[in-house]
Amino acid sequence: MVAFYEQAFNDYQPEQAAEAHLGESYIQHNPEAQDGP
Repeated sequence: MVAFYEQAFNDYQPEQAAEAHLGESYIQHNPEAQDGP
């Protein structure tokens, strides 16, 4: 999970981090947001 945060926030590449580290079945824990990357 550290690699995701490094790429998304420190490297300013959130889209690439989501593609690399989140799967299609990601369940969002925020009830206001949709499931998936």
